[in-house]
Amino acid sequence: MGKKGLLVFILFLMTIGVLGGGGYYYQAKVNKTGEKAQQQYQADLLKEQQRAAAAKAEKEKEAKQIYEKHKGKELVYLPIGSSLTAGNFATKKSKTYVSVLARLIHKNLGYDVKTIEGYGKSGTGLKDNGTDSFPHLIANKPDLVTIEFGTFDLNPNAKNTYVSADKFKKNLENFIEEMRKGAGKKIKIILVTTWNSGQSSLRYDREIQEVGKAEDVPVANIESVWMNRTDTYGPKGEKAASGKSDGWLANDKGHKEIADVIYSQAYRLLK
Repeated sequence: MGKKGLLVFILFLMTIGVLGGGGYYYQAKVNKTGEKAQQQYQADLLKEQQRAAAAKAEKEKEAKQIYEKHKGKELVYLPIGSSLTAGNFATKKSKTYVSVLARLIHKNLGYDVKTIEGYGKSGTGLKDNGTDSFPHLIANKPDLVTIEFGTFDLNPNAKNTYVSADKFKKNLENFIEEMRKGAGKKIKIILVTTWNSGQSSLRYDREIQEVGKAEDVPVANIESVWMNRTDTYGPKGEKAASGKSDGWLANDKGHKEIADVIYSQAYRLLK
C-alpha cells in the first residue's frame, strides 16, 4: 500500500471512530432524556394521586358534616303530580321514585323524611289535581315539594287535563306563587319535567324550565331517563304493584334514575 492509500485508510478509520463515538454519545443522551421523562411522569402521577386522595378525603369529610348537621331532623316531603308520582307500574312501592328519593335524602343528608302520600294521581294534570290538592298541600306544611305535571297537560286527547303550552306555563307560575303565599317562602320546591312524550314533552319542558328561571325554582330534567331509551319503561304487560305495565310509564329502573336526577337538585337545596 502506497503512502496515498495508507493516508486514505487512516482517514477512513478516523471517520468511523468519530461516527461511532457520536452515535454512542447520541444514544446515551437519548437514554438519559428518556429516564428523565419517565421520572417526571412518575412524579406527576404521584402528585395527581395525592391530589385525588386529598379531594376524596375532603369530600367524605364534607358529606359527614352535612349528614351530622341534619341527623334526626324531620323533613316533610310532599310529592305532587300524575301517574309517575303515583308510582304506577313500579313493582313495589319501595321502588317508586318518591320512595327512592326519600331514602337518598335520609341516607346522604341525615333527615328523617316524612312523606305525605296521596297527591300523585293517575291521568291528572295541573288544572285539576293541582287545584284539588292545594288546600291539603298547605295544611301539611311541607318542607320539600316536588311538582311533576305536564305529561297529561300536553295531551290534546285528554280533555280534562289538556291546556296549551302557554296556558300551562301561566298555570304553573300561579301555582308556585300561591303555594309560597300559603306555605311560606321557606318551602323548597323542585319542578320535574314531563315523561316520555316525544316532541310534545320537549315543548312543555321548555316552559317548565322557563318557569323555573322566573320563579327561582330548580328543575329536575328527566329527559335523559326516557329519550332514546327503551330500558327505563315497560315492557308492556310486565307485572307491577298497580297491575300490568302499559309499556309507557317508568319501570323500576326508570324510577331509580328519576330519583337520582331529582336528588341532585334536592341536595343543593337541603345540604
